Amino acid sequence: MKTESINSKEDLVSFIDKLKNDFETNKTEWENLSLDDYLEAIKGWVEDTNSLPSNPNWNTFAEILMAGKYYE
Repeated sequence: MKTESINSKEDLVSFIDKLKNDFETNKTEWENLSLDDYLEAIKGWVEDTNSLPSNPNWNTFAEILMAGKYYE
C-alpha cells in the first residue's frame, strides 16, 4: 500500500479501510498484532523518525498509520 497518493480526507478514509483489510487478510506480514503493540509502534516511529514535516498533511497521517504495521 502506498501512502504518497493520499491527498484528502477521502483518500485517508479509503487508505484506513485498505489497511484494516490488509490486517485481516495478511496478519503474517504484520509485526504488531494487538492494538497496544500497534500504537506503541506508531509512538516509537514518530519519536525516532526524522522524516516528519513541520506541517503534516493527509499523507503524513497515512505514513504514521502504516508505520504501525512494521515498526518494532
